[in-house]
Parts: sequence; structure tokens; C-alpha cells
Amino acid sequence: MEGPVTPKAHEERQAAEKPHQCSQCGRCFAWQSGLSRHKKIHSGAKPHKCPECMKSFLRRSNLYRHQELHMGKRPFACPICQKRFTRYLTSCDGAVHSVLRREM
Repeated sequence: MEGPVTPKAHEERQAAEKPHQCSQCGRCFAWQSGLSRHKKIHSGAKPHKCPECMKSFLRRSNLYRHQELHMGKRPFACPICQKRFTRYLTSCDGAVHSVLRREM
């Protein structure tokens, strides 16, 4: 059975499990692919451009989610006001309706 782990020991264990370190910010990754994806953040490049509105994205997955807006796809509905979203209730439910919940 292990005793309490000191912050330094925890940090050393994490570094051992994540050998790929970003030379710009020091963040570590378990896989080279994770580091490669992360490095794009520092370059500022956003190579994935929406053909409809020309907005650019760092990741292709973000472009695909954005394109759903142009196609009218909004699969998630707020259970309180029925407003629809492309992602699960991040905006409406948290910010708008938190006041309503406290009043209930």
C-alpha cells in the first residue's frame, strides 16, 4: 500500500508517463501525435476554412461542427426554453437558466 504522494513525486510520475514535451510551453504528452496536434496552437495557423463564410479553424472537427450551423443541424434542445444548439447545452442552460433554477 502506498502512502500519500508528494506533489514532486506526482509531477515526476506524470512526466514519466508523458515523454513528449512541447519546446515552447513545456506541456507534456503521452503520444507524439498529441504533441504534434498541440504545436499547431503556437503557430496560430488555422488551415481549415469554411467554404461558405471563410471562417478558419485549427482543427477539422471544429470546422465540421461549424458547418452544421450552415446546414441547420441543431440536434440539442434546451429543456426549459427549447432553443436548439449544435452542442450539448453549454450556452443556454448554464448562463441563461441558472437564475431560473435558483428561483424555483
